[in-house]
Amino acid sequence: MGALATLLAGDRRLRALCTRLGERQLAVPAEKLPAFRKALLGLGYPLA
Repeated sequence: MGALATLLAGDRRLRALCTRLGERQLAVPAEKLPAFRKALLGLGYPLA
């Protein structure tokens, strides 16, 4: 999971939308969550 957090936090489309909190955690502010989810879908990550 740490590798995925690193990958997402480093992606140019996502890095302005999230903050890395630790090796395995990302924080996404509530006001940026819709844009973060849209970017994830655009990158091919399925959302549950």
